[in-house]
Order: sequence, then C-alpha cells, then structure tokens
Amino acid sequence: MGLAVTSTGALELEEIPDEVVIVGGGVVGMEFAALFNALGSKVTVLEKFTVLGSLDSELQRYMLRLLQRKGVEIYNQADVKRFEGSTVVAEIKGETREFAGDKVIVSLGRRPNLQAVEKLNLALERGAIRTNERLETSIPGVYAIGDVNGKQMLAHVASAEGLVAVRNIMGDQAVINYDRVPACIYSFPEVAVVGLTEEEARKRGHELRTGTFPLAANGKALAEGETEGLIKIVADAKYGEILGVHIIAAQATDLISEAVLALDLEATLEELAMAIHPHPTSSEIVMEAAHVALGQAIHVFKRQ
Repeated sequence: MGLAVTSTGALELEEIPDEVVIVGGGVVGMEFAALFNALGSKVTVLEKFTVLGSLDSELQRYMLRLLQRKGVEIYNQADVKRFEGSTVVAEIKGETREFAGDKVIVSLGRRPNLQAVEKLNLALERGAIRTNERLETSIPGVYAIGDVNGKQMLAHVASAEGLVAVRNIMGDQAVINYDRVPACIYSFPEVAVVGLTEEEARKRGHELRTGTFPLAANGKALAEGETEGLIKIVADAKYGEILGVHIIAAQATDLISEAVLALDLEATLEELAMAIHPHPTSSEIVMEAAHVALGQAIHVFKRQ
C-alpha cells in the first residue's frame, strides 16, 4: 500500500500510524481526523477552503474548537501544491510549508463511475447523470439513483431515490425534497443535521427564531459523561415552522430522526416544545431547544 491513500485505503491500514496528514476537511476527512486522533495518532488536516464548511457556522466553530482542543492541527485556506512521498507541500497565507506524516489520507470527494452506461449517451451535468425531479434521465423510462446522479452521495439518499424511482416507473409523480435529507458525521462526538442552516434560511428571506441548548444541561448526558455538544433549532419567526435542526452529541445520528419527521410534517416550535419527551433521555434536548427558541427556557438562561 502506498504512502498516500484514499478513505478506502485508510480502512485497510494494518497499523495505526504515528502521524497522519489528511488532505481535505469535508465530512469524510474530518471523520478520519477524529478517528485517528482518538486512536492516538498526531493528525494534521489541510483544507483548501474551510473545514466542515457545509455546517451551520455555530456548529462549525464548535467542532473546530473541539478538535483543536483534542490536538488535531487544522489549516484552512491551505493550497496543496504537491506530494513528496508522505510529505505534503502546501501554501498557507503565502508561505510554503511541508507537512510530513507516516500516511497521507486524500479526501477530496468522489466522482460517479459511469462506465457501465456510457453507450446510452445519457445527458450529463457536472460529471453525473442529469435527471429531472422524478429521477428520470434524458432517455424516457431510464432512471438514475444514488451516486451516479450526483445529487447527494449518501446511502440513505440512494435508498430513498430508489423508492421514488420505482413509484414513478409505476405511474406515480413522486419527488424527493433534498432540503429534508439528514446528513451525519461519525466523529467524536457525532454531528447530524437536517434542513436549512441559519445562514441559508436568512438568504431565503426568512425572519428567524433560533434556539440552542447545550448537552451539559441534559441529565442523560451528564449521567453518561457525554456532555460535549449542543443542539440548534432554526425556525421561521412568523409561523414557527421548523426549518432546520443541527446537533452535536454522542448520539446525534440517532437523535436527528425526530427532526427529520418534524420537517416532513411541517411541525412548529410550539408543537416540539409541547411534545412530552421521556426523562432522562438524550432526546429531551430537542424539546428544550424548542423552549429556548420560544423564549420559554427552563433549564438554561437565554441571553437576550
């Protein structure tokens, strides 16, 4: 195995490297950063733009501080110039620097493999098969789901798209609302999000109510010693409709499902706040954040 590997190759390593350089600070890159940091490796992350740039800015800052506190070295705006064995040469703020590691993990995204369907001459868009909202390609009756259509390269999205495509093949008019697709980061703690970030919601013209609740104020988290993290709810101010939910918590990837259902049902802050959650559970943070957004916080003080 070479000195530079992809995320697939990183899973095949037989020994834990002492030092790892990760090129790419997206979801997969940061999952490996958290993993190798937890295993005791010295981890350096080089990101051309901003690490975890797709997250709500509040969660992005939280994760950046947390990972740095755990010893992960993170360099944003790092322009990688070349690889010299297991050394990465990058330009940062006009200065050329070298970052050496036992292994380099290259995590710069994936491209669809369209080799099997090349002879169909399907219309493409940004290197992926172009589909309409019903997932039908440029050839009537031919549908494309999963990574090959380039929409969202997630296993649960591919499964949902498969169901939608079959319904449409059977004569239905089914579509997927990609604004309501959950995304997960399997770090320590986990990150899970669904819907709009605060920045996205404001760009779409929404007046907002937001509520943030820390894991440190949750009884179950305190009992389990897993108090790192927070939940943030983004809601429309006029009607209270939930627009986005963003969670950092040890069990974030499980907790996000309630938020997915809330968005699908167009639930409001008041409905989430009044839904009785069992105690002590991690899921109480959803209810608590809704109370905060409504100005009815019980277990935390909301600064005005």
